[in-house]
Amino acid sequence: MINERVECIDAGSEYCPCYLAETNDCIMCAHLQGKSFCDCSWSGVCIYQEFYWCGNKKKYERKEFKGKIIEKKYISEDVMIFKIAVTKTLARQLKQPGSYVFIRELDKPLFFNVPMSIMNADEYKGEIDIAVKVLGIKTKTLMECDKEIFVKGPYWNGVLGLKNLKSTKEKNVLVVARGVALAPSVLAIKYLLKNKNAITFCNRSGKNWADFY
Repeated sequence: MINERVECIDAGSEYCPCYLAETNDCIMCAHLQGKSFCDCSWSGVCIYQEFYWCGNKKKYERKEFKGKIIEKKYISEDVMIFKIAVTKTLARQLKQPGSYVFIRELDKPLFFNVPMSIMNADEYKGEIDIAVKVLGIKTKTLMECDKEIFVKGPYWNGVLGLKNLKSTKEKNVLVVARGVALAPSVLAIKYLLKNKNAITFCNRSGKNWADFY
């Protein structure tokens, strides 16, 4: 039987250790799983040590704040792109492929938070672009947002196979995306181009509303 190593996207970040450490459910650290020995493959700062120095408590939680809506553009009746003002630090953190945030309308309760992929992040201006397709009650309420919107992040594990994507260099890569799935593909393509990969992009016929990125 092969035991597959599980990796945590937050390991070693300012949000590690998290709630799972307090409940002995950390997916990386054996000590924080209730075991008496260390057999983790983590090569960064020791998660157990960080937990100890934090007084056996979790670190910071991701903050929620009001983001100013700079622009709201309708691509179709049920697809819109928000350009939102955020801190330059958050914009820099959201430049990675698979980055996403939770957003919701100001007057709605917490359970209206909905995860949305980052389409573009400008760390110099402190701006992020998010594409939203109206599918249900949560996304429908976002149509009412014109001036401000709640934003919570950063989150990074929105793309499966991120490790392989980041290690791909000077290769020929085929990217297939359509509809609102174009949104998370933008940062992935930019990262692949940065690593000198040749990209062949396939989309359905017609106007590609992500082409200006």
